[in-house]
Amino acid sequence: MARCVLVIFTNAAEGREQEYLDWYDKHLDHMLELEDCLSAQHFTQVDYTDDRHHRGPHQYLAIYEFETDDVPATQARLSARLGGPTMPNSDAKTDTTGWYFAEIGPKRVK
Repeated sequence: MARCVLVIFTNAAEGREQEYLDWYDKHLDHMLELEDCLSAQHFTQVDYTDDRHHRGPHQYLAIYEFETDDVPATQARLSARLGGPTMPNSDAKTDTTGWYFAEIGPKRVK
């Protein structure tokens, strides 16, 4: 089986950041219920802007690691569940965009 990651960028709706964070905390567990999802983690952008680095358009990032030989089937299973009773969606998130990336080399760890 091949490893890949799904990288999702989002923002919280204006004035609804805590609702967004509470929803996302549960959403990570819902993602791990998918048979080929190995890990799920949520991040917030760190402000370190200087002359060379500028703040990106998204405040939040989620990274999901999958083990799959069929990304379209994995995405179809995810899409079928998202918004349903086993994986509720939330309008407390906005500006969502994401992509799958296939592993091209081994993970290096210290």
